[in-house]
Amino acid sequence: MSNADEHPYRGEEINGSSASIAPGVSPEFFHAYRHESSLRFLIKSAVVVLGIGAIAVVGGNSLRGVGGWAAGVGGYASMIVGGLLVLLGLLLAFFAVGFWSLMAHAFKNGLLTPAVVVSQEPTALAVLAEMGNGGRTYHGVRRLVVPDLPVHGDHLGTRVPCSSTFQPGEAVDRWAWFTPTPISHGTARPAAIEECFRRLGEEPFRRLESLVRLGLVPPDEKQVILLDENYQVLERLKKPD
Repeated sequence: MSNADEHPYRGEEINGSSASIAPGVSPEFFHAYRHESSLRFLIKSAVVVLGIGAIAVVGGNSLRGVGGWAAGVGGYASMIVGGLLVLLGLLLAFFAVGFWSLMAHAFKNGLLTPAVVVSQEPTALAVLAEMGNGGRTYHGVRRLVVPDLPVHGDHLGTRVPCSSTFQPGEAVDRWAWFTPTPISHGTARPAAIEECFRRLGEEPFRRLESLVRLGLVPPDEKQVILLDENYQVLERLKKPD
């Protein structure tokens, strides 16, 4: 990502910087729900907690009508616990809405990045991203394990366009970390995915495939191999806490 260099597919600003090439994809909610585990977890958790909370409130209110001090105390306790669960469920629903909003923004305005399948069990991608934040050029390679890979399949060497967002660190001229998401986790529309391939072009994928052949792929998801403008290794960045 950069702060200058106009591009016809430039994204809107994220974390003070805008992508030089953005996917411009509007994700489909139900498709993303099926393939993005974090979104699915938040929504399911919100529904379950709200349901239990509502049952506890209704059950407690019914228990109060039975009569007697024990039923009354139990009823009030159930209603209090149920009310707290309803509040927790609403908070989880708020987080789910916020996560979906951030995800949709990233699919439209993140940095369009190339990835290739490097493992089938589990399915893992090697992802190459520009990590410079003004001034010197940096590149980063990281491994991304995905539960599934819709549209593309998981054959070794399969090319996959991703949308990446970036996390700042202590260095002022580069990002400390990047988080890629396959475009196919947000949409299954062939036209949208083909447009991402067109915007990226052949060269980024060829460069990444060359780095994969050289073994420049982290063994796990906890590090990024940082490269200079000539794709020479500078250091291995650890995943921020």
